[in-house]
Amino acid sequence: MNHYPLWKNLMILAVVLIATLLALPNIFGQDPSIEISPLSRTAEVTDGSVGQVESVLKEHDLEVKRIDREPNRIRVRFNDGAAQLKAKEALEQKLQNEYALALNLSPDVPAWLGDLGARPMSLGLDLRGGIHVLIDVDMEAALKNTLKDQASDVRTELRKKKLYGRIKTVSNGIEVSFRKATERDTAEDVISDLLRGDFDIDTLQRGDEHLVTATFKATGIREAKKFALEQNMTTLRNRVNQLGVTEPIVQQQGDRRIVVELPGVQDPAKVKEILQATATLEYRLVDDKHSAIDAVNGKVPPGSELRFDRDGQPVLLKRGRIITGDQITNANAGIDSRSGSPMVSISLNGRGADKMRRVTTENVSKPMAVIFIEDRVVGRDADGKSIKKHVEEVISVANILEPFGRHFQTTGLDTQEEAKTLALFLRAGALKAPIEIVEERTVGPSLGQDNIDQGFRSVMIGFLLVVIFMAFYYRTFGLIADMALLMNLVMIVAVLSLLQATLTLPGIAGIVLTVGMAVDANVLIFERIREEIRIGNSPQASIQAGYAKALSTIVDANITTLIAAVLLFSFGTGPIKGFAVTLFIGILTSMFTAILGTRAVVNLLFGGKRMESLPIGTRIMDKIPTIDFMSKRNIALMASGVVLAIAVAATAVRGLNFGIDFTGGTLIELGYQSDVELKDVRSTLKEGGFGDASAQSFGTSRDVLVRIPPRDDVSSEMISNKVYELLGGDAAEKPELRRVEFVGPQVGEELTEDGGLAMLYALIAILIYVALRFEWRFAMGSIIALVHDVVFVVGIFALAWAVFDLPVLAAILAVIGYSLNDTIVVYDRIRENFRVMRKGSPTEIINVSLNQTLSRTMITSFTTVVVLLALFFLGGEIIHGFALALLVGVFIGTYSSIFVASVAVLLLGINKEDMMPVVKEGKLLDDRP
Repeated sequence: MNHYPLWKNLMILAVVLIATLLALPNIFGQDPSIEISPLSRTAEVTDGSVGQVESVLKEHDLEVKRIDREPNRIRVRFNDGAAQLKAKEALEQKLQNEYALALNLSPDVPAWLGDLGARPMSLGLDLRGGIHVLIDVDMEAALKNTLKDQASDVRTELRKKKLYGRIKTVSNGIEVSFRKATERDTAEDVISDLLRGDFDIDTLQRGDEHLVTATFKATGIREAKKFALEQNMTTLRNRVNQLGVTEPIVQQQGDRRIVVELPGVQDPAKVKEILQATATLEYRLVDDKHSAIDAVNGKVPPGSELRFDRDGQPVLLKRGRIITGDQITNANAGIDSRSGSPMVSISLNGRGADKMRRVTTENVSKPMAVIFIEDRVVGRDADGKSIKKHVEEVISVANILEPFGRHFQTTGLDTQEEAKTLALFLRAGALKAPIEIVEERTVGPSLGQDNIDQGFRSVMIGFLLVVIFMAFYYRTFGLIADMALLMNLVMIVAVLSLLQATLTLPGIAGIVLTVGMAVDANVLIFERIREEIRIGNSPQASIQAGYAKALSTIVDANITTLIAAVLLFSFGTGPIKGFAVTLFIGILTSMFTAILGTRAVVNLLFGGKRMESLPIGTRIMDKIPTIDFMSKRNIALMASGVVLAIAVAATAVRGLNFGIDFTGGTLIELGYQSDVELKDVRSTLKEGGFGDASAQSFGTSRDVLVRIPPRDDVSSEMISNKVYELLGGDAAEKPELRRVEFVGPQVGEELTEDGGLAMLYALIAILIYVALRFEWRFAMGSIIALVHDVVFVVGIFALAWAVFDLPVLAAILAVIGYSLNDTIVVYDRIRENFRVMRKGSPTEIINVSLNQTLSRTMITSFTTVVVLLALFFLGGEIIHGFALALLVGVFIGTYSSIFVASVAVLLLGINKEDMMPVVKEGKLLDDRP
């Protein structure tokens, strides 16, 4: 009899209940809300803060759902979006100088669920709207800045020892020269103690100079770059927090890149200005003993530097810095009560306050200068990289009237807006190294909601179609499979919620694909049970044998798809990672529900009964077909050869229509309220100076997609603003700017390289796995079939001139996993039949195996195509290319498992001796688990 022990049933039940509980928060709605957080890093939210918010809302007669006080934050929930927007305007007037306000949609999860730690999934920017930027950190500048800081520390330590040498930074090091060897030897000990670990210290003599050199070690360079990246990430987080963005993401990507995602933000120009700005302040004493005019003429005295103020007038400063931006703990903009001009009130940390107090005490009545420092982008070079100009302007020179320390004011700023922006930068901290935005994507909130609606529809319709088919074809067992399919969806959502993974539109596509492929394990099991019944086994024995014999095939087939998912995640970026995560989770959950879940239900329903038959449906073809596939192999090979030749020729001659993910450039999606003629759009763009732009309809004749190649002279926001203005920005019915994407040429080249590597590594990993699990001829056959499928899909895109972008690349890698899944099922049956069939040639055995698995192959392909058609027609235009690649891949993968992979092992000379279990020391070693 078939039954599970009690502990296993309880374990499955516990998993189901926990998964249901974790997925439950996703069914509740979201409240329009405002998150209020203090601008100052040292400020706190108090009962008085909450009272102030309540009084402002009451004053403007605004109804709220409730106000929640959270750790260092106030969340105000509203019943509708109109009240939310009105409240933001009212609160900004009262709180803008003290608090940051951010609009958000807050999940309305019941308190008891929240107390259990259950939270809904996070939604990606393509589902909720916002801005995504990829930032490159200038590591060369980071090293220079590190050396500059180290040189300043060396100067300070040497002066404490009354040692005065000339210090300068050189390539990857610092050089200090003295007139006397005794001074150099003493300085060597001081410098060695200070820089021990990261530098190699040496001494030498050059003419009359006695030198101490400190050269960065390789480990020191790595640590300096790592510190610069971490410091920049901290600074960017602080700046983003000052903007009041809810649930921002700032994370490292690679060894010099930072990803920043800001949900709900729709002003890319302002965000880029805030993120990229390097503005900071330095305070220095003015050299009033020498002439600035003489310095302009080249006579700069030792220990001094020449700078200019904003009017172009020279100012001679002493080299030593009193304090810098990294010693500032807080800054707030305001108006100077004496002059009425913009000012920033500054607060210093303990070290900065002590130094400021000491210096101002020693220099009362002497002038001190404030220097405004930033790196400004002034153009782009031939490679598309930003050309930056380092600017240091003296914004204020004033006599020190009295000593001061921790708190003081800085004036000399042009506008109140400049004072506010500078205060934000100073609160957030200075960037350790300049940065450049190399990729940028902006998604409008309405497009995000459209993506959610389309994705949900495609999942539900695909799911329902598969449920109906399974119930019709397998009857009671089909209903059991449908229960497993529903539980599989619940478990995917539960795991995503538990991990707080971000669900993206390609992630929804991954769920849709998983729905189709999850049926495969059930089909394998059910078809095996049918085979056992056909040969005369009892229902109970057939159930036992069906699950046992299908297990090896299910594991092998799913592991190969897991390999593809892991490589997708490893080499992919952004949306591809989202697809890989859901695909990976879906494979694991589908194996659990198909192998353990359905078996538990089958055991409970039928395990204790004596039955004459099982309600497992009726085969459309009651007998196993006897199609002679191998007799058609020459025709199939010729057909494949012709098609592949055309595909290769099309790809080589015509090339691929690469999207901006690979080529770089700017993409703009506009939504009009009525139909638009593309010829008019193209003509307008050409007249406006965008003759190299391409325009196409995107789903409907009211939606227009504009692609513009990379340009060196203008930024992406200037391009998008200009295009929007040209294409109806001034019209009575303005189009909606739904999406803006910018990818730098450097990123495009990297993605092309990474995509090729992902494909190569996937093939190598699969080759190794199949060779170990089966035999080298099977490994070669599977690789031949995979290359066949990839070339075919790529050729279709070349012939159709369809856009080839990152989601399409992800689809091709998924095709590798799907095609191999199909091939492994066939190979597993071929291997089994070589061992159990006493008679028959390799050709006959392969034919029998193909016919035995044909029913499963057709059913799995059908269910997968059904959900992909739902995705293609209902999933939205953004993932049409993705769905098209998968649809083509499913058809060609089904064909190749029969006429390419199977024919390949036959041509490679497979025979019974190769498949026989190895006998060693009197024991039969079978490679089956």
